Amino acid sequence: MRVTPLVYHAAATVPQISDKFSNTVGANISSIFGGLTTVTCEAPHGLTVGTNPAVCIRDAKVLVPITDAEFLNEDILLTFVDAHRLVDNPDEDHLEPWNANIELTGFIDPLVNAVHEFIATVGPNQCLIKAPASATLDLTIDAAMYEPTNFSFTGWHPVNVISDTQFTIPTPTTLQHDTTAVGATVATDIRISGALSFDHIAELYSQENGATVDELRMFISPQATTAMSKDRSAKTGAIAEISESVTFRQMLLDGFHVTVVVPTTGSRSGLLEADLCQGEILKVVLAVFQGLVPQQPDLLGAKPFAAVLKTHSGLLHERAYYVHEFEFEAPVQLSNDENIKPWQATQGAQIETVPPEQVGSTQPLGTTPLAELKIDGIYNGELGEPLTASIKYEDQT
Repeated sequence: MRVTPLVYHAAATVPQISDKFSNTVGANISSIFGGLTTVTCEAPHGLTVGTNPAVCIRDAKVLVPITDAEFLNEDILLTFVDAHRLVDNPDEDHLEPWNANIELTGFIDPLVNAVHEFIATVGPNQCLIKAPASATLDLTIDAAMYEPTNFSFTGWHPVNVISDTQFTIPTPTTLQHDTTAVGATVATDIRISGALSFDHIAELYSQENGATVDELRMFISPQATTAMSKDRSAKTGAIAEISESVTFRQMLLDGFHVTVVVPTTGSRSGLLEADLCQGEILKVVLAVFQGLVPQQPDLLGAKPFAAVLKTHSGLLHERAYYVHEFEFEAPVQLSNDENIKPWQATQGAQIETVPPEQVGSTQPLGTTPLAELKIDGIYNGELGEPLTASIKYEDQT
């Protein structure tokens, strides 16, 4: 299995769901409808001014200002300056927290500045939420709803770096008005790469001084050995008993390894790092690889199956780092399309040879017709007379 596509997949996906494998810097976002969005970082982002790299943005909260809030029976009716993008009946297969809940800010009552159950929409600029008990609805000028951003800022964007703390992106078409976003983070220095094996990782891994338990590295490597599954119809110790012209459906037990290296600063026992890999990192690894179907473009008729976590365990605990490995199985069913074709198979041509005594004085081109080889004068150390040897060739007919 090719590992490079898995490395690209992980490098693009992991920074969107976790900050453990990249450096992050806080940022605020200001968007102009139909124009550019400017991202201002709280610290230097490390990108080269004048370049156009791709940048991953996380946790951006778009503020939708609220002009009015009133009780309606046991609910609260909110009125917004601009149209919202809430839906009453989200697809259950893709139900996410932003479909079911609403987060508010800018109210005097702390009971209102919280996450609330979303009830229904009332026109493009209004919605109903579940009212908390004994709440008051006194607004400030900063009263707003945090709009869902998974369809706008969150994710990867090609940017134009204009300074050491700012870059711009085209305003996403999903935003239909000028807006601002707070609480965003920008991922830089992604620590995800490929490796041949754990031995290769151990040989090349170099840890920066002062690395903390939040600065993890991920390596993806192939299996050391990929085996074929045993055909259940085989009656002997052979992997398969397939005769000519029989349909070929053999399973290639392919897979890959995900190795996570955790700095152990401040933890001599390694328990903190082990718990991290057994919990939060396990969740990240499953979200990125569990159910992924690695494609096999080099195999014409192969049917790849989804990757499934097979085992995971701690591999190594040194004074400086802890290593945890996740093993995934991703079998591939091979078919007759991968086999040699009947018209390509060689049948073994009959090659006739001429015995040496029938050659006469004419030697065939490219060969020497010898029937016997004699060697005289073999050096025999301190013995007086040299040795002799006579080698007779078998008669090839």
